[in-house]
Amino acid sequence: MKKIVFIIALVFITSGCQMKGGNQVQKNRIDDNSNTKDGIEMDLPNCFDLCHNKIQDICMDDIVNLEASDSWYGDTILDIDHCDQSCGSWNDSVLSCIGKATKCDSISSSEPYCKEEEDNSMVEYIPEKETNFGCSSACYKYKACAMRADDATAEDGNSAYDTCFEECQNWSEQTLTCMKKNSAETAMGCANLSMCGLQEYK
Repeated sequence: MKKIVFIIALVFITSGCQMKGGNQVQKNRIDDNSNTKDGIEMDLPNCFDLCHNKIQDICMDDIVNLEASDSWYGDTILDIDHCDQSCGSWNDSVLSCIGKATKCDSISSSEPYCKEEEDNSMVEYIPEKETNFGCSSACYKYKACAMRADDATAEDGNSAYDTCFEECQNWSEQTLTCMKKNSAETAMGCANLSMCGLQEYK
């Protein structure tokens, strides 16, 4: 009981501290700082960071390849001086786009200067349908029944099993239970087994 009271007390104390300090945080954010706009803190990269760090980092392979082939890139965004000169004309959306870029081919030396990369983090992952291994016993029985034919070969039996296993993935638990209850050792059992499977195709 004491432990529960102590935890509840901690929750109230923590909540109180957050409420008390909330106004101070907001006050610090709304000021006359040149990095703020309309009282909302801006989070845009500056030209120095973009030209001297970001672009040099994500485009390093391209730069190395150009240098290795003795190619001139002084009039492109890959060149720090050219980038510094161009950056002054970039609007906030370009600065933000380049700041988030992860591939060199997302940026260019002319308008629009940057293209947004697709965000694949929100793409819904649809897992493959799980294999219903409850089909194994049912299809072994189906194979055994197929092998009861006088002229049946091992290949026929394997083919019967494979076909059954593929079809079985969509069968209901009721059908599988029905098959498990029947034996493949007698002709009557095999007939009943087939009737169980036929329920899926009515």
